[in-house]
Amino acid sequence: MRKGWLSLAVIGVCGVAALACGGDSTADLLTPDQAVQEVVPTPVVPEPPPAASATLVGWTDFTSDSGRFSVKMPSTPQETVQPTPVPGMGSIDTHMFMSLSGNDAYMIGYADYPNEMMGIVPAAEVLKGAQDGAVANTGGSILDQQALTVGGREARQVKTTVPAMPGGVMVSRFFLVNNRMYMAVGVFSSEPSQETVNGWLDSFVVP
Repeated sequence: MRKGWLSLAVIGVCGVAALACGGDSTADLLTPDQAVQEVVPTPVVPEPPPAASATLVGWTDFTSDSGRFSVKMPSTPQETVQPTPVPGMGSIDTHMFMSLSGNDAYMIGYADYPNEMMGIVPAAEVLKGAQDGAVANTGGSILDQQALTVGGREARQVKTTVPAMPGGVMVSRFFLVNNRMYMAVGVFSSEPSQETVNGWLDSFVVP
């Protein structure tokens, strides 16, 4: 039973790449006079890692060199790669790192979007698309949503129901670093401790 709803959650989350890009191809979005400019990485001053929440004592400090992030997880996460078809752009690989704690799942993911898309679609629109994609793919209803800043970067966070798991909720946070979308997704069998959720999300650091 647990495997069933976790699979649905992972599939739903992996689908955000396509929905964030929208249904139109890049060619449809560009006019003949628009020049596609490569995204130039913006230097970011590293912030000191936040203090660990008391509820995360005993959790594993995990760092992904390829993902360029660190986070606290209940146990060492397992990585999966899900190719996601994107209209007019081929496919985008979504990397997901999942760790289980009882009936709850903690997932960190990232996907690299084409530079040409990031040059024409505003960051706020990409983030909103990611949020809407996560909600649509899991079929849940929005309980709470907000725009926020994470490490000086624009972000979105949404809390939804999980129809496949009565009483369950999903908390998702999305933010961009240049053309890379990062996501933190927690799927909980019941209302989670806010301290635990906040402590976990705050431990997710991208230099």
